[in-house]
Amino acid sequence: MRSLVGDRISLLVQSCAAVIIAWTLGLFIAWRLAIIMIATQPLVIACFYKRSILLKTMSKKAIKAQDETCKLASEAISNLRTITAFSSQHRILKMLKDAQDGPHKESIRQSWFAGFGLAFSQSFNTCTWCMYYWYGGKLLSNGDLIDRDSGIEPENPQGNQPEQLNGHLEFHDVHFTYPTRPDLMIFQGFSINIEAGKSTALVGESEPTLFASTIRENIVYGAPKEMTKTEIIEAAKVANANDFILVLEDGYETYCGDKGIQLSGGQKQRIAIARAILRNPTILLLDEATSALDTQSEKMVQSALENAMVGRTIVAVAHRLTSIKNCDVIVVLEKGMLVKKGTHSALIAKGSKGAYYSLWSVQKSKGASHINE
Repeated sequence: MRSLVGDRISLLVQSCAAVIIAWTLGLFIAWRLAIIMIATQPLVIACFYKRSILLKTMSKKAIKAQDETCKLASEAISNLRTITAFSSQHRILKMLKDAQDGPHKESIRQSWFAGFGLAFSQSFNTCTWCMYYWYGGKLLSNGDLIDRDSGIEPENPQGNQPEQLNGHLEFHDVHFTYPTRPDLMIFQGFSINIEAGKSTALVGESEPTLFASTIRENIVYGAPKEMTKTEIIEAAKVANANDFILVLEDGYETYCGDKGIQLSGGQKQRIAIARAILRNPTILLLDEATSALDTQSEKMVQSALENAMVGRTIVAVAHRLTSIKNCDVIVVLEKGMLVKKGTHSALIAKGSKGAYYSLWSVQKSKGASHINE
């Protein structure tokens, strides 16, 4: 008994503490939404409490009527000889039947009430939650639940929306860090002017993203309109992907697997390039397009990239410098800051004092060692 009482008191204290903490946090984070929730909770609790009280009362009535029936049956069995002597069997059976009608009707009534009561309680509870979500969404859309206002209003219809991009890019004094790593500065006072139609490389590894679907579906992903088979094949040819696709048993309907596991690194890169070409963008961003590739695959991908660069503004991020040496402008970053800028030959000409020359020398020596091996 003590253990039972102790457990109930412990559970009651935990529940009360949880409710108080939840209400306090709610009032601190979003007091208007919390007030709505706190105001409706007593109604929900009262609804469930009233239902349980009525069910308990009806259950007591049913048990009492059932006890009366059992008492009558017990008396009939105890006085069986007397009942037989007076030929009162039919009378006793009628009395038992009449006695059972009460519990039977009460049970049916209780079942109906329990069903409708549960439906009403659950419906009321669901309606309150719908109201919470609606009001919370309204507060969120109005910006009342956001700690700070965004510098650019995403739903503001005003602003300049150019009909056609000319491919000119300019960054001025950009500072950037990831929210999860605020101490690591990615860009620090980064400024650069990228002319339209020029290819610019940022020297400072990533994996191309393919979906668990067919090669054709991966190529047309993000296309602005329904693409024909001819257009898909032409994009694959420009990306040097058509030849290896045709060798596959199912061709363009070949399943790539999860994250393109069925394909090699070079094949995945070329499919990703074909996807970008099919979209025909004015500005093309390339992030480590030849990373983690062998020499032969790198040559195929590099050839595909050179085809894709024609007539577009290109911004390429790379660690493997052989992939960007033909770019019009190469930008060297160090600790998030722009330290050197120029063509490949101009940066090499600066000699051992230049950061780009040091990177080029290291990668060139590694390439030579691989060839010797």
